Amino acid sequence: MAERRDPPEGGDKAKDLAEKAVETAMKGDAEKARTLAEKAKSMDPEAARGVADEIEKDRKDAEKHSSSG
Repeated sequence: MAERRDPPEGGDKAKDLAEKAVETAMKGDAEKARTLAEKAKSMDPEAARGVADEIEKDRKDAEKHSSSG
């Protein structure tokens, strides 16, 4: 039977911080967003990368839909 592995400690916190960094950047505070993103990355690089991947996928989907209509 496969061993159950818990997410890295801080994984959820890192993801939350990465998402907050995106929201902060959208509000125009690039410096604070960068700080939050770096903190998320230092806590759990994979969680932070996952948020970045989700954002890129959403961007591509939106781009595809806007060019098709």
